[in-house]
Amino acid sequence: MNEYIELLTVTRTLTNGHYTETAVPVGVWAEERSVTRSEFYQAYAAGLKAEKVFKVNTDELGAASYVRQDGVKYKILRSYRLDAQYTEITVGEQVGATVADAQTNGGADDGAAAD
Repeated sequence: MNEYIELLTVTRTLTNGHYTETAVPVGVWAEERSVTRSEFYQAYAAGLKAEKVFKVNTDELGAASYVRQDGVKYKILRSYRLDAQYTEITVGEQVGATVADAQTNGGADDGAAAD
């Protein structure tokens, strides 16, 4: 394990009708791996951009939904249990139009409002 990363577990609480999110960081050592070409294109086809892969201790991963490395925050896109001790996580970001974007634009996928 050669990279120090922070696993962020986000909790949402409802106070006075508004949600607030709190991220609890846990520092861990991980092994950084390359994103395979196949994994990159499969993620891209789903509207995601796979940027990095980390091998982490399964017990340390817990319910983390984000990873922070060198001040950059990534969303955990996929996790894959390698064995009883380790899990591989793919991190990155969402790209392209989302369902929420289409609903905001009246269902149009080009950003124009629907008639």
